[in-house]
Amino acid sequence: MHVIMISVGSWGDTEPYLALAQELLTNSNHCDTNSTNNKVDFFVQSQYESRVKQVTTTTLIGDDDDDVDVDDDDDDSSLQNPFHQNNFRLHALPFSTQDFYKVKPNTTTNNNNNNNNQDPKLKHVATVAEIMGELVLPCARWILDSIAPTIANKSNTILLSSALSRPLGLLLAQVLEIPMVLLHLQPLVPNTIFPLYRVVPIETCVQAMLLYNNDDHNQYYEQTYWKIDHPLEEIFLRDRLIAAYDQFGLVPPTWSELQTILAGGGGGDANDDDDDHASKIHPHHHQEVVHIVNCYSNHLIPSIVGTPGVGPNVHEIGCLADAYIPWNYKRTLNPDLETFLQSCKKMKNTRPPICIGFGSMPFSELSAVMDALIELEDIPAILVGKPFQFTSCPPRYQDLLFTSGKVFRMEFVPYAHVLPKCSMMLCHGGAGVVHATIRAGIPCLVHPIMGDQFLFASLLEQKGLGVRIIIGTGGDGGGDGGDATSKRQLLQACDIVRAVRKVDSSSSSFSFSSSSSSNSIRTNCQELRQKIITEENDAGIHHPHGVVQMATLLQQIVLGNNKRGV
Repeated sequence: MHVIMISVGSWGDTEPYLALAQELLTNSNHCDTNSTNNKVDFFVQSQYESRVKQVTTTTLIGDDDDDVDVDDDDDDSSLQNPFHQNNFRLHALPFSTQDFYKVKPNTTTNNNNNNNNQDPKLKHVATVAEIMGELVLPCARWILDSIAPTIANKSNTILLSSALSRPLGLLLAQVLEIPMVLLHLQPLVPNTIFPLYRVVPIETCVQAMLLYNNDDHNQYYEQTYWKIDHPLEEIFLRDRLIAAYDQFGLVPPTWSELQTILAGGGGGDANDDDDDHASKIHPHHHQEVVHIVNCYSNHLIPSIVGTPGVGPNVHEIGCLADAYIPWNYKRTLNPDLETFLQSCKKMKNTRPPICIGFGSMPFSELSAVMDALIELEDIPAILVGKPFQFTSCPPRYQDLLFTSGKVFRMEFVPYAHVLPKCSMMLCHGGAGVVHATIRAGIPCLVHPIMGDQFLFASLLEQKGLGVRIIIGTGGDGGGDGGDATSKRQLLQACDIVRAVRKVDSSSSSFSFSSSSSSNSIRTNCQELRQKIITEENDAGIHHPHGVVQMATLLQQIVLGNNKRGV
């Protein structure tokens, strides 16, 4: 089976594809009947190229100066590199996340009602469309040229796309005449159970999720999804889509066809009466060859499979990367980290350290976090990410960072490796780190920054699995701080301290609107972790369920596609 993966987004959006690639290349049970080995062509944004190489080459992950080369003939089978040159090819897309922030929404599009552009939500849609149209769609020809040498048999080939690369994925799948799978890390499929979190207030969406029962179906909820997708496709992207498809002698799907696709084959009739359109359109617009997979936990977000309006090509397989540890991280490769974890056990507070990381988000509240750690004098911490690798350290933090022994800094570590050794996580609330925290069975303190992070923050709090905090805005963490700035940072730090103290106190308990009883957050987290493990054991799966389910699904789609002769 040949899998083409296109990931556009954050590092948290990239890891699920790496976890899946590692599973496909490690376990030959996922090969289809017409091949003996799986192959992966992986397209990722340029700023992640070096890190992807780090977790897919024969160099064990450690400190930059202490990387260890592993012989592919090493007797330890756990260190056999599944990412060989003949079965894994990495391609760097010609843009980075930083380019997203340079994009300006196009307000001169052929919109009949330009006043709509004053709507903040539509301005956001226009920005997303500009990212897709200016940065992503133009990659089509280059991607086709890049994979041409590796496509020996299209009948064994399938394409995976992230939400941000959806228009590109649909185009490539049609050109190549292969099935496509759209991976959703957030709830984006139109349904009648809960509305789209991008359109309604987060609280409205979360309450609908929490209060849902099998008899509750609201057509208004379904319509909220089209309020984003319709202007995205029909107003802001249409001209660029027509031009992109036209270079291959094709036409993009109509709005009714796209609705059918995005609803998993259950949203309407994909037929078109326009003879010219029908002569250009390829059968791969048919819903049977486009599948949508929801890669999030139904312990957080209710299942929509089988509900009214949701088609048969919508699948829910759980998180892909909540237990992802790169193949070359299986030995203790950072002795300093292990030494720090051991030293934490000897401190006054016997609880493990807290972990703090904000992924690839533009996080600027470093000073507030540092001030909070100073006040939390008996709680050690692991700081993950570039923001904590100070180029110039303010004097008031030097003792904390360099002599106190209570802080350990790393630019990168697999959360699945470190979180089970921590007492809680302070993060931005991205889908990846949230699910890794859930599997680790520890509370999550969430300072959401953008998008779905507000949804996950609210869900965790309402389900008694964490606390949402607001650290504030502004501040670069790099100066010595004036009086006003220092006061604001201290106030923000107090919010962190209060949240940590609440969750870290064994006697503390919380009442939530979604629960009739008052339960400890820590107990809730541990019980959910055990429930997840029990479910996997009952299913006969002794390693993470999501990647196994996903790999099996891809195999079934390819085999089913061949049987239909499409």
